[in-house]
Amino acid sequence: MDPIDAQWGDNEGMKNFRAFIAKYMPGVDISDINYLFGYAQGMLLERLLAQCGSDQSRENIIRQAKNFRDLVLPTALPGIKINTSDKINMNYTQMRLQRWTGTHWDQFSEVLDAASEECRDDAETERRYLRPRAFATSVWRRARRKVLAWPGAPPGQDASQLPSPTMARRIRSTP
Repeated sequence: MDPIDAQWGDNEGMKNFRAFIAKYMPGVDISDINYLFGYAQGMLLERLLAQCGSDQSRENIIRQAKNFRDLVLPTALPGIKINTSDKINMNYTQMRLQRWTGTHWDQFSEVLDAASEECRDDAETERRYLRPRAFATSVWRRARRKVLAWPGAPPGQDASQLPSPTMARRIRSTP
């Protein structure tokens, strides 16, 4: 979610995030997505420690970190769930494609999962042999190839030329 996008104004998770920022970090640039990511990681850590209960040993923390099932964070895009296991250590393996309309991000896909049938052959190889970050990057590249064009793009421009959410905010704030 984009913290300054009006479409998330009534979202309970975003309301809580804005209240947290107002209370503990007044004056920061709320459009910086890194604050939202840190907030989400904090919620994930809180859930992890709750799952650990009174056993806060290293072994139990690792065991519980590999035991998230259909965890939905209130600041994640609709439909995105966190699932981990002994084989999947990454907490974010799902995403949704979005298109920049000039004023906000428009979601135009269902949830794409790295474990889907479409990605399974490449994903298994990458999961075994590449670092997790390289795996996530390749999933993003595969998904980007599905996008043919974005609204208002000159002929021949494709999704690889879409601005990132951070760049889009900079474009909006430029006079």
